[in-house]
Amino acid sequence: MNKNVENLKFKFLVPWAKLFKRSLISSCGAIFEEIPAGNDMNFSVLVALSAHSVEIVDKVLYIVTVSRGSITTTFSKEKFDSRFQASVRCNRLLREHGMGKYQQSILYFIVKGYKFGFKYLIHMWVIILKTKSNPFIGFSKFVHYKKVLQDRENPQYLLKSKS
Repeated sequence: MNKNVENLKFKFLVPWAKLFKRSLISSCGAIFEEIPAGNDMNFSVLVALSAHSVEIVDKVLYIVTVSRGSITTTFSKEKFDSRFQASVRCNRLLREHGMGKYQQSILYFIVKGYKFGFKYLIHMWVIILKTKSNPFIGFSKFVHYKKVLQDRENPQYLLKSKS
């Protein structure tokens, strides 16, 4: 499989910049999870695993607008935990289908989880151990963690709406 196609399918999990055939979604049974955040991750992996052909179009087809107070700009324990657990489930699904090399790093969650207290960190580690997740995926980025966190959370990369 072409490396660009693999990256698009398994590293770029958000579905909002992709078009899917309805028959593909129906055949693999992919649905959005009913959770506060990260609800599209398993959907994307299931569809990616089922897609036998992918076409990449070099055109701007979608514009992302981020506004204050949206799900992507709100930092809460409920949304954080939802994303963390969705990432763990996604990684398990990738491993089960022999695509473990595309697992997402959960180090971001481990590093930021302290904001919700020691008890929450223990909760996270219990999940990591129960699911046999590898907490060291992405460890090479840890050396430059400040830059990684800045790039991930830096407001200069966000397009703010005027509303």
